[in-house]
Amino acid sequence: MPLRRAGLEVRWDEGIRNLRGMEEIQASSEDGIGLNLEYADYRGVTMEEAIEGVEEEAQLLVDIAKAGWDTDEAEAAVEENIESMGLTGPLDPGVAGLVLAISALGGTPISSCNGGLVGVSSHRSEVPHILFTASPDVMDRIIPAAMANEVGLIFNEGYAEAFADYLPNLHKLARSILELPPSPLASLVNG
Repeated sequence: MPLRRAGLEVRWDEGIRNLRGMEEIQASSEDGIGLNLEYADYRGVTMEEAIEGVEEEAQLLVDIAKAGWDTDEAEAAVEENIESMGLTGPLDPGVAGLVLAISALGGTPISSCNGGLVGVSSHRSEVPHILFTASPDVMDRIIPAAMANEVGLIFNEGYAEAFADYLPNLHKLARSILELPPSPLASLVNG
């Protein structure tokens, strides 16, 4: 079964590199941020951890693609990944790698969701996205890669929201900003 698209147009807001900063007390909060009540502080992820997480996610996405994306079998693969307690376990498949990559570059992810395009469980959002903040120099690295990988970047409450019509594009963006070769996932998806 092919992966469905979110059904939206990808776009980029002018001036997206000029984001609102986040105070240390807010970024390190364990009580949640208003935009994500299940917030976890991913700052401080090393480049090595991000690369490991992106590769872990690549294998998970291959397994999910073989299972049919929005099937019970795909949901079982997701659950197995959560139970394995790896780097990507707490995050939705398809957005996990980019959350880790943004963190490794020095950004602060705030919330993320794969839009419910994987498995059979429901999600709060129908759009695969990551809300984050980052300095202009980090954004200068992310913006051209986002455009090249068909990942939109818009302002949302003063932060950046990276979103995609096609979920694997977020994984491709993570690989791109970490300067990794294409994933084996590319041969399994129509995108």
